[in-house]
Amino acid sequence: MPIPLPTRLVMPVDAQVPLARLDGRAANGDAPWQEPFQNRFVQLDSEADRDAWLHFCLGHHLEFLLWQATALAGARAIAAARAGDRDTLAPWMRRTTHLIRGSGALLHYCAAFDPTEYDPCLRTAMEAERDDFSGDMSTEFLAMMAVKADLVETLTGAPGLGHELEAFRAAERSWHVHHGEVIQALHPGKSLLREKAEQLRRESATFDYRAYVDTVVRGEQARADYDDYFGVTRSGTMTLDVYWTQAVAKVAQAHAHLTLRGVHRAEIMKADAALLETLSSLVDAPRPR
Repeated sequence: MPIPLPTRLVMPVDAQVPLARLDGRAANGDAPWQEPFQNRFVQLDSEADRDAWLHFCLGHHLEFLLWQATALAGARAIAAARAGDRDTLAPWMRRTTHLIRGSGALLHYCAAFDPTEYDPCLRTAMEAERDDFSGDMSTEFLAMMAVKADLVETLTGAPGLGHELEAFRAAERSWHVHHGEVIQALHPGKSLLREKAEQLRRESATFDYRAYVDTVVRGEQARADYDDYFGVTRSGTMTLDVYWTQAVAKVAQAHAHLTLRGVHRAEIMKADAALLETLSSLVDAPRPR
């Protein structure tokens, strides 16, 4: 059986898990996220190409879902910490750390293909999409990082939460270890963003890298290009029901091609459980007015 294409992904415009729910309508049926997707710049000339594209694209889709869930769980943990509610804080911190560790392990899923395929099949396509292509252009990643910064500030400033802060920092260290391992396995050289920055420095002695990141890399067009590469479309009317159905389908797709073993597999499974647990916690929550 040939290796399938990943399907598209629909995400909320505001990069937040939707809280609105359907009123008597089916959450299943035809949906854009059920459509097979191949980026126009990705050439799939062999089964090895298809394997690389499936893991890289589908793996990132699940990352985006984990990052949104991390932002939600982190925000709930912040609220509980500020209210001094340790009973509520504990489960939200557990979900947050499981999601972060699983996100790191999932990077290995994104790279679970012949590494010689990365440059000709994937990196070339990313460069064709834009020559400074970077994960810093992800809408979900940027939103999650803002919540993480607030969470660190909150835990640091609240008395008696040293254990929670260390658990968070340990999860973050684990993520960075996984990230470094994957980079070394796929492309130990310079990123497209670094190459672009060095080119701009050569062309202008006044080039400001930080300003470039703030205005270009994190700009609206860069985020749109990043979505385009991975087949992400944005919806302003997405409901929790549809979001849940899509998330379950993406988890199932990923596990149908999950060859990782040991700690990576365990961390991904815990993160998937935390993702669905986080979404499930919203079902009985009061509807937004």
